[in-house]
Amino acid sequence: MISAIILENNNKYKIICFSNGTKSLPNFNYKSRKFQIFDCHAEILALRCFKFFLLNALCYHLDKLNKKNLLNKNEYDLFNSHNEFFDIFEYNKISNKFILKKGVNFHLYISENPCGECSNIKYNNNNQENLNEMTGSKSLEECLDFIDKNKIIDSKQKKIEKKLEYNFMTKSIRSDFKINNLSYSLSCTDKIMLRNILGYQGKYLSSILEKIFINSITINTSLINTKENINKFKNCINYNFRKKIENNICSIPEIYFINHKNDTNNSKEKNEKNSLPFSSYWYFPNNVKKVDPSNGIKTGGNIKNIDNIDFLRVKISNYDFCKNLFNVMINFKNKKIFKKAINKIEKSIMNNINNVDFCDLIELSLDSKYIELKKKIHDENKDVKDFIGKKRKILKII
Repeated sequence: MISAIILENNNKYKIICFSNGTKSLPNFNYKSRKFQIFDCHAEILALRCFKFFLLNALCYHLDKLNKKNLLNKNEYDLFNSHNEFFDIFEYNKISNKFILKKGVNFHLYISENPCGECSNIKYNNNNQENLNEMTGSKSLEECLDFIDKNKIIDSKQKKIEKKLEYNFMTKSIRSDFKINNLSYSLSCTDKIMLRNILGYQGKYLSSILEKIFINSITINTSLINTKENINKFKNCINYNFRKKIENNICSIPEIYFINHKNDTNNSKEKNEKNSLPFSSYWYFPNNVKKVDPSNGIKTGGNIKNIDNIDFLRVKISNYDFCKNLFNVMINFKNKKIFKKAINKIEKSIMNNINNVDFCDLIELSLDSKYIELKKKIHDENKDVKDFIGKKRKILKII
């Protein structure tokens, strides 16, 4: 499976992120939320790369205006040589945040249906009976019940509850999976849906960027391109379809299906899907990199000793992102946009001078509205709260 993000700037287009996906990290390999990549599905890797691209594009904007060196010379020259595409930000004095310039849009491409509810769509197979293309995803409630073998479930009551509201779902799992092989990542459908509320810029950029949304999603699929399928996808990624929240703040992208026909001349062996032993990713202007989806670090690395994770981390980890963002803030700490965040950070550094953690520092600067909205979503969905709680217990960070 592959995924890409395309930048549109005044009707000109360029690919800015590209990834191939494999699987999601099993819980027995969860060690560090800062250094590991938990989710190696293609669209999620692409969206993670997208945040790094946004930060680099912001660095280019600041370097150009202030003659700083946030980007190295090669990176700056690459941005500058395609200035008509990558000069995408401007400063909004009202919100004290950076916003996208008019005419700048982003588009997401996925080579298959995202895992989760969006993959459970009926399609015709050579005029035979309608079939369901299933991913094996389970509701979070079902997954938690699967983990807690002693829990007594009233199946009739569960069926009634399912009619009343839609449940978030897990990554694809088989019923015979051992508990240690489960992944505590939400399905790609749900992650896309949440970004349509919280923004694709993510929480770390929430204090300095206005919300950024994807304008369209194109899915290359074997499903027939019908209005029913498109509406099903829209409903799946529309939070208002699941639970009502204030102001109807969802941003629903345009949805397009491309009907891909398999080559009937290929042999059965050629049509079989085999997972690659690694995932790869690229975002402008970086080179292609690889990550081991079984442990979430560099390919060939070993995480038996957690002290070595820092040296084995993939360069799109949360740690690297926060370190880069911290560098931007420090270089422009006199700017109004960074001043409030830097004051909190500097106070924390003085209190913990011997134990500086970039992720914890950036957490101090997060946008309060972003955090409140995310908490509201979790509070309204007990299954999400419980599911994330299980993951945090594994990581021993609560």
